[in-house]
Amino acid sequence: MNETNDIKEQEEIEIKDVNVNNKKKLSFYQRNKDLLWEIFRFLLVGGIATLLDWAASIGSEMVLPDMVFGEFHLEKAIATTIGFTLGLIVNYVLSIIFVYKNKKDEKEGKSVKDFVIFTLVGVFVLLLSYLGIFLMSDLLKVPYFIARIIMTLIGLVINYLGRKILIFK
Repeated sequence: MNETNDIKEQEEIEIKDVNVNNKKKLSFYQRNKDLLWEIFRFLLVGGIATLLDWAASIGSEMVLPDMVFGEFHLEKAIATTIGFTLGLIVNYVLSIIFVYKNKKDEKEGKSVKDFVIFTLVGVFVLLLSYLGIFLMSDLLKVPYFIARIIMTLIGLVINYLGRKILIFK
């Protein structure tokens, strides 16, 4: 009986060794396919939300009167907030439906708590965007649109990592 168990254990070890060796032979894409597709979907949804955000921001900035306090252009902050709100709502809905398909629990992301965390991560990025846009466009005289692009790229990374770690594990 002991000999039979020893043989079975040895066979299981050999099977595990074969599986480990096969994993080493898989390409980077094959090993990380689910994650790569999730990142692609995140970028696609983020791109849609960002386009809506920018359109609302730019449109709002065009119709808002100039409101300058020292070096700070308040109309830019208001326009950014309007765009952010639209982008956040679209991003949340599409993230639940389309982006995070491989989460452990189907309920992840659908609770009030998860929406609050999703929003707080977004608000953190918004505040960081305010600061970055102010520093770049008002103090360093970088064109506003270029400052928005830079802050959007920084926000993209923070949003993905924050939401993936805190909500969609």
